[in-house]
Amino acid sequence: MPAVVCFGLDSALVDQVRRVAGTAESADDESTLRSRLCAQASTVLLYALPAHTKPQLALWSAVESAREKGTRVAVLAVAVAGHSSYAAVFDGARTGVAALIMASPRFDLHDLALALQEASAALAASRVWDSLERTISRPLAVEAETLLRRTVALSHAPVSLAQLAEACGLHERSLRKYCTRHALPEPQRLIAFARLLRAALLLDDGLPLPAVCSDLGFASIDALRKLASRTVHSPIGQWPQGEAARTVAVRFARELVGEAGVPGRRLVLLA
Repeated sequence: MPAVVCFGLDSALVDQVRRVAGTAESADDESTLRSRLCAQASTVLLYALPAHTKPQLALWSAVESAREKGTRVAVLAVAVAGHSSYAAVFDGARTGVAALIMASPRFDLHDLALALQEASAALAASRVWDSLERTISRPLAVEAETLLRRTVALSHAPVSLAQLAEACGLHERSLRKYCTRHALPEPQRLIAFARLLRAALLLDDGLPLPAVCSDLGFASIDALRKLASRTVHSPIGQWPQGEAARTVAVRFARELVGEAGVPGRRLVLLA
């Protein structure tokens, strides 16, 4: 779970956030908020503020400042009593996650847990996407990016074709046709690569293999090893230290463009 920062929430709500997230920091002013956001690589920011106010401007200024310094921020909006002028803000451009509203004076802890999980998945999708794009000379088509982000967001646990199709608003057969039309690998290959990319990023962060398996829902270390060998054709033990994500992303890019590069796919693999 990424770091969690609260802004504009009272102490009772912050305590409820801590019950779900395990830990959360509170910020009372723009300066503290900036320092809290910039101290982490990935942060989920929960805020409860009326729309069109100076605190709103301070919040988004702090978010943009953190993003400019390399911090990934997913923003979750909290609707609370007395903030009837609140306007939902869609924040999908950078993280692929919309501001989510808890339409209640008190958190429903189950809904809060789901919201935090979605924000965490969106941050992971953003990070995986950055890792993949570094192996490609220009961006993928929008349709391909959308599907890949949704695949990564689901990849914290075993994902069926039916689940991926549902997340994309398609039938399974339509999803297969979508992949063919946009020159993407088969859906099950997408799922496999998405899970491996997330695992590789955790390994690059120094997380031990057993912890990676636990975090991503693999039944055992052998299950992850077999998926890596079957998908990337390179055993985990042979991945260069600190280069696991690049190893997986390069192989993924080759599947997207073909080993020699396929004209018309709008992608060129970097040398």
